[in-house]
Amino acid sequence: MHRASSAPTPILVRVTRLAIRRLRALKFWLTLSCSSSRHRRTGTWDALKKIWLYEGVPKGLFRGFSVTVLRDIPFAATYFATYDVTKRAQTHLVWGDLPDAPTAVGRTVNHLIAGAWAGIAASLLTMPLDGIKTRMQTDRLLDRERHAQRAVPAAAVSPAGPSQRGILGTTAALYRDEGMPGFFRGVVPRLLSVIPSASITFASYEVFKRLLGA
Repeated sequence: MHRASSAPTPILVRVTRLAIRRLRALKFWLTLSCSSSRHRRTGTWDALKKIWLYEGVPKGLFRGFSVTVLRDIPFAATYFATYDVTKRAQTHLVWGDLPDAPTAVGRTVNHLIAGAWAGIAASLLTMPLDGIKTRMQTDRLLDRERHAQRAVPAAAVSPAGPSQRGILGTTAALYRDEGMPGFFRGVVPRLLSVIPSASITFASYEVFKRLLGA
């Protein structure tokens, strides 16, 4: 009964994260704009106005959505599967033949470590797709910045430029410009973000599951 009730949890988690990630487009504009004093954004509202002006709100906020879905499907599968396998393996390795069950602290440490491994495995597996997503979401801004540095009017940026590439075109351009390392650019910051997040998420989930008797 309890297992069936918790079955939709991974799906709900991914749907929620997909919705929240639309704010990432806004974050990219705010972050990358710091590289150019001519086009520096003063805040969130200014960035939203620029997205609306240059690309339109639906198109600008949902750029890279398709590759985000392609990334998150294997991420979720690897994330939850790795956690479950690692948690069971660690439990068997440490407490397998002991008559006493692990203490609450022992269980929490086990969940934290298993969550960390889940985050590492899922992040490394999907890092190339994350690199493609980032390139798709930032190409338009970078293209405008390059034109701005050459004193080309913003309206002169070709609509058939880098921002119009699809997944395959962006992949080819990324490989041509940076080679294989380009697909793993930013892997360390991503791991530093995902590892504590995954550890805390799974440890908290297990604690509340116990408290609720699930």
